[in-house]
Amino acid sequence: MATRRIRLHKLLNRDVVDSAGKHAGRIEEVRATVRDGECLVDEYVLGREGLMERLSVPDVALAFLSFLGAGKPAGGHHVPWHQLDLTDPARPRLRCTVSELDAMQPQQAQR
Repeated sequence: MATRRIRLHKLLNRDVVDSAGKHAGRIEEVRATVRDGECLVDEYVLGREGLMERLSVPDVALAFLSFLGAGKPAGGHHVPWHQLDLTDPARPRLRCTVSELDAMQPQQAQR
């Protein structure tokens, strides 16, 4: 497997479009695992859910953050690492459509 390094701060808050050009959300969080001394991305979290996770907002504080949309359902998508095309990190694209991505969502992420 070819290794590629991209600076995380250059990906955060980037808009992501799907393979049909439809807006899928913004990259707000990246989940990774350290394996054999390397940090490998497992998934990207798009949307409000990822933003809340990145800001580490506890459930109790959500009432105070309604201006961030915290009163709404978390929303967002979990994107498996292999479904995000980062050939051009300034313009990340899904390798699938948003509808196909919806079908891939883990149970706890669907709301």
